[in-house]
Formats: sequence, C-alpha cells, structure tokens
Amino acid sequence: MTMALHQKFLEKSHSAMLAAIEVYNKPTFSYREETFCILAVNAWELLLKAKLLKDSKNDPKVIQVREPRKLKSGGKSTKHMTVKKNRTGNPMTLQLTACITALEKSQSRADRVPQGVSLNLESLIDVRDNATHFIVASSLLQRNVLELACASVRNYVSLSKTWFDRDFSSSLSLMLPVAFFHGADDVGAVVVTKDEKRLIDRLQATATQAVVDGEYQVAVRVDVRLHRSNLDTAANVQVTRDPEALAIRLDENQLMDAYPWSYAELQAQLRRRKPDIKFNNEFHLIKKSLILEKGLVHSRLLDPNNPKSSKKDFYSPNMRDRILDVYADQAGH
Repeated sequence: MTMALHQKFLEKSHSAMLAAIEVYNKPTFSYREETFCILAVNAWELLLKAKLLKDSKNDPKVIQVREPRKLKSGGKSTKHMTVKKNRTGNPMTLQLTACITALEKSQSRADRVPQGVSLNLESLIDVRDNATHFIVASSLLQRNVLELACASVRNYVSLSKTWFDRDFSSSLSLMLPVAFFHGADDVGAVVVTKDEKRLIDRLQATATQAVVDGEYQVAVRVDVRLHRSNLDTAANVQVTRDPEALAIRLDENQLMDAYPWSYAELQAQLRRRKPDIKFNNEFHLIKKSLILEKGLVHSRLLDPNNPKSSKKDFYSPNMRDRILDVYADQAGH
C-alpha cells in the first residue's frame, strides 16, 4: 500500500528531529546549538507541511508557493497564479513562517499552531539566522538554547500526537550535554559579544511573553539536581551536627519536593495501600516513633520569614512505606 504524501512528510520530519537530537546529545560538539536549531526548524517545517497536506487530502498545491503568471508582454497577470520554481526548476514550497500563517486560516483552533509553539519556533529561527555572528556560543547562549530545545522537543511530541496520533516520545529524548554543567554564577558572569547579547536579549524577551495554551511552552527551565545513587561508589549523605562537615543547603522548593505530603495526604496514601487502616491510638504511636527517624518528616514554618511562626509537618513518601512496614511486621508475629 502506497504511503500517503502527508505521511511521507511526517516520517521525514521525524528523521530530521532525530538528527537534531543526535547531534545535540553528542558529548563534545562545538557547533551543537546552531546545528540543533537548523535541523529542528527543518523538522518543524516538514511537520507543518504534513499537517497542511493532511487537511487538504494530500493536495500538493497547498504547500506550493504561488506567484502571478508572467504575460507575453513582460508584465504580470492580476488574475492568474502559477507555481513559483526554484533554480533547478522544481516547485518552491512554503517556509516555516508561511506554514504557520497558512494553518492560522483553519476553522478549528486545534488545527492551528499553538502560541507557545509559534514563539518557540520564532526563537529557534532567530538562533539559526544569527549563527554566523558568533564563532563559539557562550555558556549563556548555550543555556538559553537548551531551554528552547527542551521545549521544542516536548512541543513536537505533543503536537505530533494531537495532529497525527503518532507517539514519538520513545524515540525523541533530549539529554543534557556535558558542557551544560556550569555553575549558575559562572553563567551569569559570562562576557558575550554585542551581536550575541542582542540575540540573547531577544530570546529572553520572547520566552517571557504570556502564553495562552499551557500545554505548549516557549522555553522550559532546566534545573539540574543530583540524587543519591545505589552504586557502591556513591557518596553517602546524612544529617549531622558536625561543624566540619560539608554543608549542603536545600531551598524551600527542594524540601517540598522531598516532603510533598500533608498529614491528610499521608492518610489518603495509606488508605490506598491499606484500605482497612484505622487512624487510632495504635497508629499515632507508630507515627510518633517513626518521626524520630531522619528524613521522614519536615516541619515547615507557615511564615518562613518569622522564626516564631506556627509550624506544619510535611511527610516524605518513605513515611508511608515505613508505617506499612510496621503493620506488616505486626501481622507476621
């Protein structure tokens, strides 16, 4: 069975995005950011053309560039249009921005390019078009492009699923390049050229624009966090009062990630695992004994700026597991 024209464009688009990600994921590649943007823009252009073709029942005219027909007199017709040809004589097709404009004419909002996607693509095009103005991308520009790239891949997977019912999530995954692991202070102190600064300012201005459709993003903030490994060579981290120990400080957001459950949520989680559980004196004695264990509960000030403020306990998922372990041990005896 012959593959439909829009499906051919979709497969080619997927291949282009794969190529962009493979280049970006290379451990060392000095032209990483620029190459990703070039290939990703190409992938998106093919994806939007596939959408236009699908909506027009694979009529190739929908993606062709039209121009007024030339008259024998040398002038141009005001009534008749013809396909514009490139230097090799082949029909010229719409560029990415023209594809976005063409899809804007769709009656259904779901068939249009979401605002977040459009702004993200605008930024990728800016990087592509300005690649010749800097020899080596600074770490500041690298970080900006990484956040755009993460959003672009995520948007691509989501929109492919919505428009074509194709799930590319298993094949398209962006890894953090080795060069990304800079300290935040180092990135903020990078000296860039005037040309690069203008580009970075524009990227950041685009990223801060309000987006109506929350599913699609202009840029995705990337926070690198190190988690404990099960490898024997991993360093052990524990709470200590030793003044000579290395200090590791967690901000309030990181603490909430580690201790996400209120007492009510802890009870709800326990009921899911043990529907017959009763929150009686026996339960409270078990919980009270476990609170003494490190890493199971975090007491948070309701007003962090007031040390005398009331406190509220938040629990790690490990608290649920430890409580269930106690009940299991009691049942075994």
